[in-house]
Amino acid sequence: MSFSRRHFRPGQCLVALTVTLAGMAATPGLQADIQLLTEDAYLEDMPRILTGSRLRQATGDSPVSVTVIDREMIEHSGAREIQELLRLVPGMVVSYTFGHWASVTPGFGAEGYSRRLEVLIDGRSVYTPSFGGVPWAALPYSVSDIERIEVTRGPNSHAFGTNALLGTINIITRDPADRSGGEFEVLAGDDFVHRLQVRQFGSSERTDWSLSAAQWGDHGFDSRVTEFDGKSHRFINGQLRVLTGPSSHVMLRGGYNRGRHEWGRSHPAFEPPREQYWQMHFGQMNWEYQTQSGNLLEFRFDHSVERIEEDYYTRPLPALGFTQVYIDEYRKSLRTEAELQHTIEAGGRSRFLWGLGWREDEVRSPPAYFPDGPASNTFLRTFAQMEWQATERMTFNAGAMLENDQITGTDLSPRLGLNFHATPQHTVRLAAARATRTPVLIEEMGDWSIDMPVDRRQIVFASGGLQRETVDSIELGHVFESADGRMTVDTRIHYDEIRDMIMYLAAPFPEDPYDGFAIDFDNTDEATVRGLETEVEFRPTVHNRFRLAYSLKDISSTDTLTEISESGPRHNISLFGLHRLSGQTEISGQYFYYSAYNIMNLNDGVERTRRLDLRLSHRLDPQPDSTRVALVIQSVQGTYDDSRPRNRFDRRIFGEIRIPF
Repeated sequence: MSFSRRHFRPGQCLVALTVTLAGMAATPGLQADIQLLTEDAYLEDMPRILTGSRLRQATGDSPVSVTVIDREMIEHSGAREIQELLRLVPGMVVSYTFGHWASVTPGFGAEGYSRRLEVLIDGRSVYTPSFGGVPWAALPYSVSDIERIEVTRGPNSHAFGTNALLGTINIITRDPADRSGGEFEVLAGDDFVHRLQVRQFGSSERTDWSLSAAQWGDHGFDSRVTEFDGKSHRFINGQLRVLTGPSSHVMLRGGYNRGRHEWGRSHPAFEPPREQYWQMHFGQMNWEYQTQSGNLLEFRFDHSVERIEEDYYTRPLPALGFTQVYIDEYRKSLRTEAELQHTIEAGGRSRFLWGLGWREDEVRSPPAYFPDGPASNTFLRTFAQMEWQATERMTFNAGAMLENDQITGTDLSPRLGLNFHATPQHTVRLAAARATRTPVLIEEMGDWSIDMPVDRRQIVFASGGLQRETVDSIELGHVFESADGRMTVDTRIHYDEIRDMIMYLAAPFPEDPYDGFAIDFDNTDEATVRGLETEVEFRPTVHNRFRLAYSLKDISSTDTLTEISESGPRHNISLFGLHRLSGQTEISGQYFYYSAYNIMNLNDGVERTRRLDLRLSHRLDPQPDSTRVALVIQSVQGTYDDSRPRNRFDRRIFGEIRIPF
């Protein structure tokens, strides 16, 4: 049975999911399985988070609002790709330009390349230095490799530097010490959706290790016109922890991904059907040493390489006597980073952290974007964070990062926060921050032209001289945790002033005989974002879990085309629900809704979007690590357009089986 979009209202998905799960809880024969949580379970400490300030803190002590997506939510969400999990974060928008290119934005500044969020995997930045954004499909990880995700909802440059203008996404992979043996996973369904993955874990007296390899992909969107946006990837990743002493260890990580993306459409001359070939590999080393006094010394070094091979001929061009023009868009991005961090326990009521960092980004694209040689930028940074519990009820947080790069010079990103624990259940947070974003290399140095039969067509010509984008932010937050631990509510009201926004321009370029214009970049606009965000976590019994996330955004801007002022949905809702039918069978679902918004620079207006996914899983044995089978239905309500009218997403059904060995 299919549903008409015209008659399917946004609230129906949410109500249907809630009523369904509540009804299951009340079904005769199931009530015997529903037990209240034990007192010990309710009195467990709140989860400790790292991403708010780099200090390990309870949610109520963090100077910035942080959403945690844990392993249980990851497994039961029905998400097939990592970025889909971020729809569970208040205000977060996941949009697509093609079936393999996702953009993740915090409810503001939606565009083809997400350039205002820092994204980390185990502390390593995966924000690409060439165009910005994250090549989500090309990361050498799957949803099954992720242990948890921490997302700071607000400016975070004081902790993680440039690009954390509006927040940080910190993806933490599964610890090799948490498992033993191995597992084999198969996923298959509609539209060639598939994943074959195998993992192996091992340990000895001084080492823990894991190895994961997979083949996965799909056919992309179900377009009304001929589209070429499928993907196929193979990857391998590994971890090795070695104890180097009674108080120290080294963690080595590495990964390699090779994939193929289909690209192009059925009619534009300069977008013919073609294939992109991606390669990505990285190596990372973390060393930790804890002193007898409790101080912690950490050092991290990593190097990553991203390479894209893409060359093709245009369709025959009538204006040039039906000549086909050869285009080569090869590009290679390299990033090397080192960081030292020292955490000091200064006393019973205070902690202090300081650190130094260095990073070099380089992009090579001699046939296209950087014909005069590699483009590069070097970053130097020093940072410090302090937590001071002035009284049992009052905690002060202060942090700052001083950062220098070759494009924009030196800038300071500070944050100051006060957390007041009014009662054991209620905490009020007041914080102010300033954050920055450095231009990516194509914005400052891009120079791309195409050799035509008579002359050259200039596509991009960056005039340079850009300044950092900056945001000044004030946040008032409230965290509530019920006395029995069943419910937590995290709400924030924020006011952000964003200045010197780097925007695309169609700048006059007389040297181009074809249209006389080229793409340039300039600090042209400002924006003000007023917002309300809240997330509610409710665990009425050990068999039920619900999470609701909602955001309300009001965006105003100086731009005349309303691109910026409409660059995020005014209303954003997501709901996650989990119910255990028995000790071995579980049903879960995820619903999200975005009101209408606009994707900047693409001239695409996005109609309101809603989707409901359901998942039914069953373990063949009561043991937690036994064989598990699952059925997932994505877009239960039927077909919808994801971000663009040509990105049609039909209902998809796929199955999973996970076999331990």
